[in-house]
Amino acid sequence: MINRRVQSATVGELAALAADPSRAVRVAVAARPDAPPTVLRLLAADKAWQVREAVSQHPGVTAETLIGLIADTAWQVRWSIPDNPAADVSVQHALCDSPDADQRRMLAERPGRPPEITARLLADPSKEVRGGLAENTTDPAALARLLADPEPRVRMGALANRLVTEAQRRELTRDRIADVRATAMIHRAAYLAAVPEEDLLRLARDRAVSVRTALAGLPGVPRTVLDLLASDPDQAVADLARSRGGRP
Repeated sequence: MINRRVQSATVGELAALAADPSRAVRVAVAARPDAPPTVLRLLAADKAWQVREAVSQHPGVTAETLIGLIADTAWQVRWSIPDNPAADVSVQHALCDSPDADQRRMLAERPGRPPEITARLLADPSKEVRGGLAENTTDPAALARLLADPEPRVRMGALANRLVTEAQRRELTRDRIADVRATAMIHRAAYLAAVPEEDLLRLARDRAVSVRTALAGLPGVPRTVLDLLASDPDQAVADLARSRGGRP
């Protein structure tokens, strides 16, 4: 009934419906594809977050209105903005200034960012934001910087990027942090046949149990490496290697 009422209204009647006492009516107005920017700007100040959320998701909303919603009290509203196709570079710059790290992370994970936005996100103080950028950036130069990020979580995120090279993965198997080394090795699993055996034997002697465990569980590990892991001082690693054919 409400939807039919809103759908049958003319564009000129939407302004009056935007002041309707029914929240459902106002939400329907904000969601109408042809709702004019003036009506959306009015609804952006609505007392109901559901209405403001519908505005923040509307592809016809102006950049100015979206920027005004970036600091909204409702996370449902704030988190809709990075994915809105109307979030142009001016909105993205405003998102980079947002105190909401989750909001900035969502922007970092969005494809098709302008280079100037990528540059700002590279310098973001949050490792979660830089990690989101590391997994999703299509800029090889940015990816190279993120693979050298001081935060292990960011380097691990970069290893999941589809553009990372085998040489870059190999470099991070020597990372000072065990979790990064293990992640680098796991991401090399698809290329295991091309990994030099000397690399695998080195990792089989890694000081971190997590690295040796990850290696023992990879498919396609050569018998020589499994044999070495079958004599591992950690019983769980040795048992895993033996279960996969390794002999001490």
